[in-house]
Amino acid sequence: MSNRLISKLLSKMNGRELFAYFSLFILSFGLYFESIHFGYVLDDVIVLSENSFVQKGIKGIWNILSNESFTGYFGEQKDLVTGARYRPLSLVSFAIEFEFFGNAPNISHLMNIILYAMIGCSLFFLFKILIPNLSIHKWYWSFPFIASCLFIAHPIHSEAVANIKGRDEILSLLFSILTLISWIRFHDTGRKFYQFSAIILFLLAIFQKKMQLLLSPSFHLQCGFLDPKILLNLL
Repeated sequence: MSNRLISKLLSKMNGRELFAYFSLFILSFGLYFESIHFGYVLDDVIVLSENSFVQKGIKGIWNILSNESFTGYFGEQKDLVTGARYRPLSLVSFAIEFEFFGNAPNISHLMNIILYAMIGCSLFFLFKILIPNLSIHKWYWSFPFIASCLFIAHPIHSEAVANIKGRDEILSLLFSILTLISWIRFHDTGRKFYQFSAIILFLLAIFQKKMQLLLSPSFHLQCGFLDPKILLNLL
């Protein structure tokens, strides 16, 4: 991203918007700060504390990328789910954490909270693009901010955030939202940078959960929401 583009984005972001993003981070930390004191539970041992590939640190990343996700725990591939399970990115992040911090569940829980807060901020940014007319001057009453707060505060997400293993769900959604933002930007500007970034982010989302393949048709529907001519061309 060029310095000119960064300056342009920052110039459009006033102090109130920065405070809105800061508020979403504070809300995420306020709700899940206690989880930092939690240890490893349930599936955490499979993907982290007793996963031989993760326990190698950075040296185990190639093993993580070239094997089914449970192989590092069982020592061999066991197709416990249909089609096996390949979700390497969260395991790669665990391996990097282990390289620098060892088995430190508090660090892993902290990273989950930070990534979850990034989802809230990404949603706020996405809503501002999709429905700019509802982004009123009082940002704390605007639809993008309220919707993002409701998402962060919804208790259905507590398992994904408080459980370290839930990082695959967090990363999958984060990359999916960023993919959609990049695709909309490509539609608006025609810049190849956004098209390339959308492709990369989409692949990262798929590397977390294969169900994100279903996200592809929604790109055109979302752009059609912004420009009805696109939907007419698809019909």
